[in-house]
Amino acid sequence: MEYDKNDLPDAILLDLPPKHKANLGIRYRMSDNMLITSDLRMVGQRKSEAGYTLSGYTTCDVGIEYSFPKNTKVMLYGNNIFGESYQEIYGYPMPDQTVGVNITLSFL
Repeated sequence: MEYDKNDLPDAILLDLPPKHKANLGIRYRMSDNMLITSDLRMVGQRKSEAGYTLSGYTTCDVGIEYSFPKNTKVMLYGNNIFGESYQEIYGYPMPDQTVGVNITLSFL
């Protein structure tokens, strides 16, 4: 489908995929109850037909999960641990660093 870029808002033209993109996830079970996780994500530079550019970025997330006997899991995690400044969507910066706790209860 062909279109005239002057007829579309610039935001639509920013939805172009990067030329390079890679994900690497590692899961290491320390014991029956403990799991260590790490995720690395690389996204290359993106350019729009409207002339906007979004820089490439690499982020690293880590976590540790512990399973308790009564169908309960607790995960401590850190996202973007190196504080990379980046935007997935033009004009909307992502958080520098995030830490949190995730508790999962199963009733099966």
